[in-house]
Amino acid sequence: MNNNYDQQLKDALKNCDYKYVVWYTGSKDQADYIIEYSKKLNDDAIALPLPDNVIKGQSNILSKKFLGYFFLDFPDIIIAERLHLDRLPIMGIEILEQKPVGWNHTQRFSRAAASIIFSVPFAYLMPQKRYMFDEYKGKDRNQSQPGNVYNVGGKLIKENLRKEFQLLFSIFKLSNIHNVPCLAFFWPVSDKYKFLSEGLIYNDNPHLRWKQLPPAPISKSGEKFEEIGGLFDFIDLVIDYYENNKPVSELMKEVLVKKSLGKINPQTTTLYSERHIKLKNPDNGNIKIAYRIETSKFIDKIKKTSGLKGAYLERLIRSEDFKKFISRPFSIIIEISSDPLKGNRGFSDPYSGVVASFDYRYCRELTKSKDIKKRDYNLVFMPLHKNADRFFEKILNIQFKRTHHLKIKWQERNTVQDTADITRELFTTPSYTLKKELKNFFYFSDLIVTKNNLFLGKSLI
Repeated sequence: MNNNYDQQLKDALKNCDYKYVVWYTGSKDQADYIIEYSKKLNDDAIALPLPDNVIKGQSNILSKKFLGYFFLDFPDIIIAERLHLDRLPIMGIEILEQKPVGWNHTQRFSRAAASIIFSVPFAYLMPQKRYMFDEYKGKDRNQSQPGNVYNVGGKLIKENLRKEFQLLFSIFKLSNIHNVPCLAFFWPVSDKYKFLSEGLIYNDNPHLRWKQLPPAPISKSGEKFEEIGGLFDFIDLVIDYYENNKPVSELMKEVLVKKSLGKINPQTTTLYSERHIKLKNPDNGNIKIAYRIETSKFIDKIKKTSGLKGAYLERLIRSEDFKKFISRPFSIIIEISSDPLKGNRGFSDPYSGVVASFDYRYCRELTKSKDIKKRDYNLVFMPLHKNADRFFEKILNIQFKRTHHLKIKWQERNTVQDTADITRELFTTPSYTLKKELKNFFYFSDLIVTKNNLFLGKSLI
């Protein structure tokens, strides 16, 4: 299959004279949509698939530098220059159709983080709000109901317009810290379509209208969508910077970029309030799955409540590798209780993206450092479910099936070096080849602490 892909890819790249490639990791329709409305890409780009196995390095076509862009995750769309696949891409794009519920949108944040870390601009097209309909469990059905409750086939349904703000705050912080734009553009919503598409306005182009794609900047009926126009203006602006070899940091001075970041800036936004994005503990915000605690108190908590006891734990805490962790006054602890073995979902959906976003949101507030090793506060991923031990031991053993000297289980380790060696060995292989939980959690977390195990993050090594 890889040989066939490589040969077909070589032929496709050789037999066209387009300047650009629009890679797609999911739907070709999305790539066609981006090409259709970009002035820079229209009639000058080819849409090509980028399968998962190719992203993991099982192809001889793409360079290691290009594949390094996927060291955390991969977006829907990647724009690159056809004759320079030995370079990093020009930009990445994520097209979200999902409802803004829970952590749906934030779970994809690590895709943007990977891009911006490499100074490659990024854009989201997403529903900032969307209608939802749930079973109404309020008053007696024989009494009059609120205006947002409907009787559908004898069943009472409640209308709820859900809004997104978690991802918006995260990408604002990401852009601000790295001085490289990651922008959000909003998929238009209309009240008249709330029963048909939960509000989303779809493309009315005869060639695209049945593919559930976002609208054009100007629809066939003449309706203008400013957010969609902004997305394609940004795409063309980024490509223009690339063509003229201008530094991407200068994009932050562009009116389009400043306007877009202004709409999600927590100081100026009308889309969310501070309470939406603050930790419940200690900030009285709405975020419940994480809290901030003094690092010394967290260490005491591990000693008292976890199964990690004895002289070995004391030696680890006093070790050279742990000094950086101890030196930071506070730690952000992400505690989750989900079962990683249920439905074989693991922790990647949604928590790998959540961990990445919490790093930028809460751990770099003072110095705003780009360097993950110079964060202000520690970040700890702490899954509470009893199966978390088995989950991490299993995926690490699969990763290290040929490396028998590593001691994955806490009880088998004799020295502090045994703990550090797991992380060092993990990152001797290219990150883009790793399972998502490994590359994200071990990159962003200083510690991964389960009930009976502990692993060091790359930032402490």
